[in-house]
Amino acid sequence: MDCVVDYLPSPAEARPVKGINPRSEAEETRHPRVDEPFCALAFKIQQDSGRKLTYIRVYSGVYNGGRLYNATRDKVEKPAAILDVHADRKERAEEAVAGDIIALTGLKFTVTGDTLCEQEKPLLLETIAFATPVINMAVEPKKTSDEEKMIETFQRIAEEDPTFRVETNEETGQTIISGMGELHLEVVLTRMDEEFNVGVAVGKPQVVYKESVSAEGEARVEFDRTLGDKRHCAAATVKISSAPRASGNTITVDPQVAERWPQFAKIVKAGVEEGLYSGPLGYPVEDVNVVVAAIEGEEGVISEMSVKVSVAQALGEAMKKAKPVQLEPIMEVKITVPEENIGEVIGDLNARRGEVQAVESVYNSAEVTAFVPLRRMFGYSTDLRSATQGRGVFSMTFKKYDSAAG
Repeated sequence: MDCVVDYLPSPAEARPVKGINPRSEAEETRHPRVDEPFCALAFKIQQDSGRKLTYIRVYSGVYNGGRLYNATRDKVEKPAAILDVHADRKERAEEAVAGDIIALTGLKFTVTGDTLCEQEKPLLLETIAFATPVINMAVEPKKTSDEEKMIETFQRIAEEDPTFRVETNEETGQTIISGMGELHLEVVLTRMDEEFNVGVAVGKPQVVYKESVSAEGEARVEFDRTLGDKRHCAAATVKISSAPRASGNTITVDPQVAERWPQFAKIVKAGVEEGLYSGPLGYPVEDVNVVVAAIEGEEGVISEMSVKVSVAQALGEAMKKAKPVQLEPIMEVKITVPEENIGEVIGDLNARRGEVQAVESVYNSAEVTAFVPLRRMFGYSTDLRSATQGRGVFSMTFKKYDSAAG
């Protein structure tokens, strides 16, 4: 505790936090003082004895009850109680001030990464970024009567863990759960059985693939359709090119398009986002640069629907010309093994198409760091224990998406 006092700054000494006013879109600053407007970030959700606890870090101001404004979701929340949390002991508190970490009960809309503030003085803080799931699995309840309970429980777990997701496949009707790896989903399924008493049957884990492009492509598509007695007509020209891995997607609208059709600015981007949801190979599209080069149409017949559809279809045609490539999740694997097993472990990583990045000596053991395709890591814990007589351990975290190899 002396080290905490000596070396860690108090909240009063912390740097002011910056955010965006959602109404004016101007950057604003909040200092860690009680005379500033209230502002806090929700960083954790927990289910506790049937109630939902939302943990928040207060950056400025004072909260002593009443309504709060969720600036992220444009919703008003009505917390039921303020709790001071000490390990598993929770006590009611009268107020929360700048620098406090407390829990709120009774929040309906808030999730991890949301900003809570005063409605009269809103501020949107930088949210928390989470990696997208890289593995999914089909599940079904062992008892048909537990189906509704199973989905409800999965949704509660997803509220706690933003890297876990649950959805229903519209074509097959299956419930699909997604996470960051086999172990992640195993922990969730164990909780389902032990904490919530819901037995679940599972299918084989499947890797979540994505796709990108390896060249440049351009296409022009015209949409012309009459619905009822109204004609909808527009044409769009879209260009696409590859971006560096892990850089994400960028969407650019030509200034002439924005100037000529300002009323369609949002719908143009919506059309691009819809087109990127599934590419020519059937996977979400990542790491591309998209430029909406032109929108053509005549007053009276051009509409939001025709613009959105023509943009999405033009993007699809451009992607086909840009040589789409499949991307797979690459994991950073750290393995600690006895030095006498190092050769066997590295040979096994090479057989799994892994790329060894470093080998370091740690006491009487060696630590190997490698990048390995996730699909090659299924069952690795069993193989590692067998190769090292149970003395090898490993950890695995998502690194990036990259082109799928053989």
